[in-house]
Amino acid sequence: MNIKFMSRHRIFISCIIVFIIFITIINTSISNDNSYNLIKIYLDSAFTYDDLLKSGLDLETVKIHLNSAEIIVNNSELDIIKSKNIKFDLLYDKYEKLIEKQIYKSKTNNQELLSVKNFKLGTMGGSYKLKEVYEVFDSIREKYPQYIANPEVIGYTAQDRPIMAYCISSNRPGDKKEVLITALHHAREGAGLTTLTYFLWHLLESAETGNTEALYLLNSTKLYVIPVVNPDGVAFNESIATNGGGLWRKNRKQINKHLSLSWKQGQSETSVRNIYLKLPAITILSAHKLFSHGVL
Repeated sequence: MNIKFMSRHRIFISCIIVFIIFITIINTSISNDNSYNLIKIYLDSAFTYDDLLKSGLDLETVKIHLNSAEIIVNNSELDIIKSKNIKFDLLYDKYEKLIEKQIYKSKTNNQELLSVKNFKLGTMGGSYKLKEVYEVFDSIREKYPQYIANPEVIGYTAQDRPIMAYCISSNRPGDKKEVLITALHHAREGAGLTTLTYFLWHLLESAETGNTEALYLLNSTKLYVIPVVNPDGVAFNESIATNGGGLWRKNRKQINKHLSLSWKQGQSETSVRNIYLKLPAITILSAHKLFSHGVL
């Protein structure tokens, strides 16, 4: 066999092996960041309350006690905490699985949701997957075409997903107050969108039966609705937690690094953090698009 061919063959095989190892490392890292833990961090002279505030950890759901704090962290953040010798107790690993169980229990026990006949929970632990969101709004348009206009695409995400906006009002002419309602800025907060769809179905069903308050609202107000501000983040949660419980919060690419605006100290530029500590640029984008469409 040709020696030059054998040499090239070995190089090719070596490249393939290196590539497989690299992909394995990347996938392991991504998987690591998608699993979460509930921990108790002890606050003392070695790690103070001020240190916690400056840590860059997501403090949205933190519970502060006298000498400790309960906080949710992903595996990569937990590794950082360990490397800094911060004292902590692991209260619950794979925390997203606990949330999934809690969501299922809540969904099966809540019969009040049946009071609105057209309202249905989504399949992602009661929350909606992206496809289901737009199916819901298509159903609303089909059922109540007199109250909801055709949707508009007001922008695209970093992963090229459309950001949809809807206008809900009656055809009665005259000056109307304008209200903007948005949901799912944070991808893991599906309850906000579920509440919004429940409200819209309740409003339109009530108007159909002649409810004076519902009719007054539709006749005097234009409701501009952006049901999913952060579709990339929602799609990512779908991929890692199909039944609900995904804890990814931000978008999938920081698009506002050029902004000078900052309302928190700390940094979360890397994928290790599931939050960004700056004003979400997607909100600015949405507002800009609405202004340019004459909505606001």
